[in-house]
Parts: sequence; structure tokens; C-alpha cells
Amino acid sequence: SEAGRKYFCYNLLNVYFSALRREMRTNDAETERLIAFESPGHMFVMLRQSIAVSCRSSSDGDKNTDNQMRDKLLKYVDENYCDTALCLISAADYMETSIYVVSRLFKEATGRGFKEYITEKRLEKACDLLVTTKDSISIISGKVGFENPTYFSTLFKMQYGIPPVQYRKNSNG
Repeated sequence: SEAGRKYFCYNLLNVYFSALRREMRTNDAETERLIAFESPGHMFVMLRQSIAVSCRSSSDGDKNTDNQMRDKLLKYVDENYCDTALCLISAADYMETSIYVVSRLFKEATGRGFKEYITEKRLEKACDLLVTTKDSISIISGKVGFENPTYFSTLFKMQYGIPPVQYRKNSNG
């Protein structure tokens, strides 16, 4: 029936308007124009046009949003890389997005994968602590975010070619 089709159209428009509100792209004039559809076919034509305009305008906004998200993500990682709980999932939770988005943003921002970047930051900090403190290798590995000192030593040797103890000896003369 015609009433049933109009009911379906209004429900579809309601979903569309809800999505626009979530994206903060509401436009009262556009809302009124769409609600005043003459027939389901007319509504679909107007809706298609509205979506096309919204998509074009959102691509510029998406670039700004991506930049803001990348900045927020990098700041979060730089402030928390020594936390043993830091991982792709915790970063995604913090960013309120998916691990796939975080992974993509991170790769775009750093040119490296999330885990690779964190590991490099932790090992760089470990080098600094090996030279500036007398803490044990076990303590240093925990301070920089590794739960397992043996795993830390293995990664350290892979990265620098010598174990942490030798690095400390070579750096302190």
C-alpha cells in the first residue's frame, strides 16, 4: 500500500538522519527537503543526491579527522610505551575505534607496524637505562614494558647484535 511505502521511506530517512547526527553533519534545510518527498521514487533520488553531497564533503573532513586521530594515537603511545599492557587492543579501546583503524593510522604515521614501533621505543629506552642506571637487566626490562627479561634480552641482542650486559659494559668503558 502507499501508506506502507511512505512508512518505510520515513523509517529509512530516520536511519539516515541518525547517521548524519552521529557525524555532526546535520542540515535543517536538507532534512526538510528530504521529508517533503512526493513518492518513494522521488525520495530515493533525493536521498541518493544527499548522500553523494555528504560523501564529497566528508572526504575533506575525514582527512582532518585522520590527522587528529593519528596525533592522538602517537601521543598516547609515546606516553604509554613502557606500560606492559600497551597493545593494539588497548590503543583501539583508548581511541574508541577498531584495531584495524589503529593499525592503519599507525602505519601511515610512522611507516612501521604498531608492535615493531613499540619494541623499538622500548629498546631505545632500555639502552638509555643501561647506560644511566645500575638497575639489573630484569628491572630495566620491566621498566621499559617487557614482562619477560629473557625475551627482552633476546630482542635486544637481535636489534643491537650484543646482549644488554655487554652493551652496558661497552658503554661504560
